[in-house]
This record gives sequence, structure tokens and C-alpha cells, in this order.
Amino acid sequence: MKYLSYGFALSLIIPALAFADVPPATTASAAADTTAAPVKKHESAKVDSHIYDIKADPSKDLAQAIADAKKGNKHILVEVGGDWCIWCRRLEGIFVSHPELTALRDKNFVLVHVNFSDENENKAFLAQFPKVAGYPHIFVLDQDGKLLHSHDTSDLEDGKSYSIANITAFLEKWKAA
Repeated sequence: MKYLSYGFALSLIIPALAFADVPPATTASAAADTTAAPVKKHESAKVDSHIYDIKADPSKDLAQAIADAKKGNKHILVEVGGDWCIWCRRLEGIFVSHPELTALRDKNFVLVHVNFSDENENKAFLAQFPKVAGYPHIFVLDQDGKLLHSHDTSDLEDGKSYSIANITAFLEKWKAA
């Protein structure tokens, strides 16, 4: 009778595994393979889910960014999103996992994260910019805080992450002269 119980349990588990979204099992020889391909360049690292501060004052943050941008002859990136947004976390993950991309951004821009969430929509601050259709959304400002460009980040995507080449091209295009 106990074989019947195991058989019944397996008849439930095996079909469930067929539809599960899990990676294929790793064999011992594959696990020991040190020549495995490196992580694809467009994959992003997992990041802390607290990128956007719901209590931050974006007006003060922008004022500080303007002062810093003037000192460093940089443009300003105002990135609007929220910790609830998977694409916002993926974008941050690209920068975390690609220091050369972070260096390019930080050399040419001052970054300001602006929270948009149920807890704090920052409506008054965002009213000065064009309407945002999706998140994350990037506004490029000059060193005086004047809007140069409003950018939907969907064209920076690559599959379930972001394209390093597209982000690099975007940063190169909008950096200060």
C-alpha cells in the first residue's frame, strides 16, 4: 500500500515540475566547468530595493544637483520611479554590475532619484515636467535645471534587462559638451 502512496505523490509532483519556471538541473561536470561563459553584459545584479526615498524632497535634491552640475560642468539625470518597479530595480542593477557604465554616468551627470509611489507621488515636483507614461522615466536637464529631454526607457531595454550599448549611447548623446 505504501508504494501506491509514493506513486500517487509522484503522479502529482512530476506534472507540476513540467510547468514550473525553474532552470534546468546542473550536472556535476557542468558545475565543475570553470570555462563556463561569463555573465552576459546585459544582465543586471540584484540591488537593494530602497533606491527611491519616499521621504526625500526632490526640490531640495534638484537644487543640490544644479549646484553640483554647475561645479562639474555636468548635466542632470532625474530618474522617476519607485521601489515597487521591477524595471527601476533592473536599471539600477545594470549600473551596479557594470562599474564602467556607472563611471560614464557619474563623470557626465548628477543623478537624482525621484520617488513615484502610492505613498508619495511627488505631484507638485513632477508637474514641472512632461507627463510620465511609464517607469522608470528619465528627464535630462542642463546644469541650470532646464529640461533638455524626456525619455521613456523602454528603448533601453534588452529582453528582461537593459542594453549596455543603448544606455551607453544615451549617456554619450546627452552628456554636457
